[in-house]
Amino acid sequence: MKRIITAVILSLLGPGLGQIYNKDYKKGAALLAVSTLLIFLPAIWLAREVARLMPQPPDAIQPEMLREITKTIATQNAHVLNIISFTFLGIWAYAITQAYF
Repeated sequence: MKRIITAVILSLLGPGLGQIYNKDYKKGAALLAVSTLLIFLPAIWLAREVARLMPQPPDAIQPEMLREITKTIATQNAHVLNIISFTFLGIWAYAITQAYF
């Protein structure tokens, strides 16, 4: 029972960690890689979009302007960001249940 609880706690910390703990290395690495991509790729995409819309020169940037540009981009692409978020949550739930069973 202690091993199951440890695997579930590790999966709560990060998708795939419980599988790696249970010696299912391929599944754990795959879940860890996919979940990492689902976190970092949207962040990189958002940063590139914000940089593209920022005024030049960069010293003219105000925090309110940055906030508005980011909000506009997130609002315009909310459906894509929601799909990515729900996919990540689904993978996380899958990892937790697989670590348990």
